[in-house]
Amino acid sequence: ELEGSSFMRGTCVLFRGPAPRRLYIDGVPCAVEIVPTLCPVARPSAPLELGFALERLAQKIKVTTIGCASSSFKAAATPVMQQRLQEWISALRCWASRLNDFMVAPLPLPQPEAGTDTRHQNISFVWTMGPAARAEHISRRRGLANGLRRTTNIIEDTLRLQKASEQEPGALAWVKRVSNMRFSRDILKRASKTAVSDEELLEAFRVQLRSAAPSAEDCAGAGWLSSSASGLSAQQHLSQACSLEGVALCDLQTALYSVGMVGVQVRCVRTEASNVEPWLLVVDYVSSCFADTASAACALDLGTPLKDRGGREAPDVAVLMPRGSEQPSRWASTSALYQAYLAVVFARNPICRLPAQRAALPILIWVKSAEQLLSFQPPADATAGDEPPPAKIASLTASCRVHLAASHTTRCFVREGGSWKQLAKHLLEDEKFAAALTEADDGPQSMCIALAAVCHSPVMDGLWEDATKEGLAAPRLQKLALALLAEAVSRGCRKLCRSRAAEVQNDGDMQKQLLWAALGITQASVLQPSEDLEHEPAERQKRESHDDAFNLQKALSCSSHFFARDGKYFNMGLTNCTPYGVVMSLLLHLAVSRSMKEAPDDSDERLAARLASQLWRRELSPKAFIQAVLPGTDPKLVTAALYVQGLRYQSARARTAGVVPLSEPERILRELAQEQRHLAYLQSWQSALQNACAGRERELRSAARRAELVEFSAAHRGFPRLFNAKEVSDLNLSRPADDQLELMSNGLLLHHCCYPACKMYLKDLHSQRDRLSQQGQGPKSQKKVSVVRRHGLFKHLAPMNYPEATGDQRYVPLVHSIGSMMKTKPAQAFATSVFEALETQLKDRRFVREALQPWLRRGLLEVHAEFERIGR
Repeated sequence: ELEGSSFMRGTCVLFRGPAPRRLYIDGVPCAVEIVPTLCPVARPSAPLELGFALERLAQKIKVTTIGCASSSFKAAATPVMQQRLQEWISALRCWASRLNDFMVAPLPLPQPEAGTDTRHQNISFVWTMGPAARAEHISRRRGLANGLRRTTNIIEDTLRLQKASEQEPGALAWVKRVSNMRFSRDILKRASKTAVSDEELLEAFRVQLRSAAPSAEDCAGAGWLSSSASGLSAQQHLSQACSLEGVALCDLQTALYSVGMVGVQVRCVRTEASNVEPWLLVVDYVSSCFADTASAACALDLGTPLKDRGGREAPDVAVLMPRGSEQPSRWASTSALYQAYLAVVFARNPICRLPAQRAALPILIWVKSAEQLLSFQPPADATAGDEPPPAKIASLTASCRVHLAASHTTRCFVREGGSWKQLAKHLLEDEKFAAALTEADDGPQSMCIALAAVCHSPVMDGLWEDATKEGLAAPRLQKLALALLAEAVSRGCRKLCRSRAAEVQNDGDMQKQLLWAALGITQASVLQPSEDLEHEPAERQKRESHDDAFNLQKALSCSSHFFARDGKYFNMGLTNCTPYGVVMSLLLHLAVSRSMKEAPDDSDERLAARLASQLWRRELSPKAFIQAVLPGTDPKLVTAALYVQGLRYQSARARTAGVVPLSEPERILRELAQEQRHLAYLQSWQSALQNACAGRERELRSAARRAELVEFSAAHRGFPRLFNAKEVSDLNLSRPADDQLELMSNGLLLHHCCYPACKMYLKDLHSQRDRLSQQGQGPKSQKKVSVVRRHGLFKHLAPMNYPEATGDQRYVPLVHSIGSMMKTKPAQAFATSVFEALETQLKDRRFVREALQPWLRRGLLEVHAEFERIGR
């Protein structure tokens, strides 16, 4: 008997009973691999066996027909075959979606006798199974459906890759094939969401030329925008495009070579990651010269990339929207053809068109152009009264004008709203905004995003209005500026550690090596354990007992190499938002805001001349930034503290536990030197115990716990954050259905860590048995569960219950439960009442004498403040 042959087109066959010797399909004998089933008679297993056969057959198609050899696939990828593969994809997806229906289809039960109960005759066979058999059956069904979906996804990805290879230009040396890209699958998936064919793109561009092209009056303010490569202005290029509409717009490749759009010349560093995520592109150089996209494409084809007037290579062109000539530039930057050219800039392939490329490129240029303006500053021996050379000031003014054009373009994009407004609002209103800057919390991929939101979002207009009077020392702007700078330094330090570790091929802790080198710490300066390891003095185990000395000259030397613009020590170009980019973008934006307030009708030309004069007088420099944000501090000492702190805290999450402010740079260096010596001592003590006391496991575990507590308590010291119902409800709106926050009556969360500095903050900590207990499927599910299991959360908080935990490292139970009943009292009365109640409740606990110390009274005041914050 043959099942499903018409549906599967005779490819997959399920037989009942003995297998035939021969099989004919459409009169043609076929060689078939017979796969005997274990239960050929039982109907419930038939859909499973058929499904597994489908999955095996689909995997065989993937391996033999598609495979990894693109050449063999191209030879076989005929239109008929592609149509058949699409039919296979539809069929497999249909089976995956209908699999549940097959599994729970009603069984044809025997006809009931007269007078019997027929209410349960149509019950599915799944629910007639026992619990163990039903669980196994559902697990097999779920695995089968997932396997079918995986198979169809692989086939679809391969077909998409084949389609992309057919659309790619044929004989162009500069094209990077999608098949050679590391993340080709992700690139094509992202591009397919908004992808249009080349014909549709060209038709859209023709419509834009006919109906939406700017007139000559609209281009009157853009007369200075002319291409040095073609010698034509933006208006002349537009007129030329209109005249070539019927001739040069026959295919995308010809259109890219024929239609030019004027923009600034740039040089980019492309990586495999930037191919799929545009915000990871690195703009290595921004020229002050302008060229057109057609000339750039032709130069790439000839193998001689464009160069600017200074002889520096700048092969790509980015269309900017200068103030006063927005209309022609906006039309060019939003055109369909420019979107294809952007794909060439980002990935060297016109197929890799991603929506984010349009906003990413001008914003990256804005930050890079600000950073480059530092190179135009006068030499250190020049006096303030020296007149700058005319050629130097002209070049500086031209670069400032490019920066102003990029700044206005960024402003136009940011003020379109969307996620920019949400990010700016969060940075402005949230007191713990620094955590939103780290990539671990789904923060921005590039610091350029946060910098653009701070400088150009309308939410920040009031902040910059105050800054025109108070400068960067305005309280909120000062915090934002320092947070942006610290995050840029931290990201640079992460890149530094990775690049140095790759260079020396060292598996050790590169972060520790660089930190010790910057602080001048040697092994000889670390306190060594005593000979009597079993009776190690308690004073040595305290952090205060270790030396806090540091080598200031080494700190200054390492930090100067790190921040060096020439990349002597570390190529900061590997990051697209360096600390200098943050500093100069903020300073220039403040200078522009003040100039626009004083003379709102000034043109960009006058504004650029004013900025050039300020740069030449060193009014806009990193030193001026530190003096404005941290008055009264030594700029060199601050940069040393920034570098060392960036090495130690390589994420905004690590800094949420609280770090020493940059206004005290010497204290930063001393405390980090002391901390490193303390950690080294604990590690030496642990190593000595391992070597000398291998059989004494108790001391070894204690030393390991002490070392673990040093890092754990940094994020879990004191008491956690509390929540109210509104906060939990707002957070749950953006969380998946299977990871919803559950609020307890005392303000804590049921299965999520509430310490903001913890890397597991607001992450699901259910253990497997916690889930089974919650679902009533545990081994004791027949008994009524009176206590909610929270073993996963308390396993995470286990170090707080270590015997070595002291003071505010220790977990004190019942604090929030008792406090929630007394939260209406004043702060001092609350602390006293809760403290006395804890003494009564915990009098039989072993650690009560240690836990109920004066620190707890102070901590209870913080708990009361948290109750006040979430509302009584």
